[in-house]
Amino acid sequence: MNGGANQSILASQEVSPFQFVEINGMKVTEPSYAYVLLWMALSDQKVTANHALQLLEKQFSTPGPRRLPWQVFFSDLDICAYHTFVRDS
Repeated sequence: MNGGANQSILASQEVSPFQFVEINGMKVTEPSYAYVLLWMALSDQKVTANHALQLLEKQFSTPGPRRLPWQVFFSDLDICAYHTFVRDS
């Protein structure tokens, strides 16, 4: 679907509003760095991978009445996984 189609679906209320973030696997040097990128998308704060994981855990396990759901698209995940496999072999 293109952006215009997405807007018309949202306008007709066929789909509930949501937040969207894309993580490019080509930019993920370590698998844990995906936590950093996801947290940066949510908050514009750069933190360590371990701290990002803790913050994400808290963010997504604490209910909020006006919180929108997140759609995360992780492109090139196979490249990230391949680099990890080769490094650890």
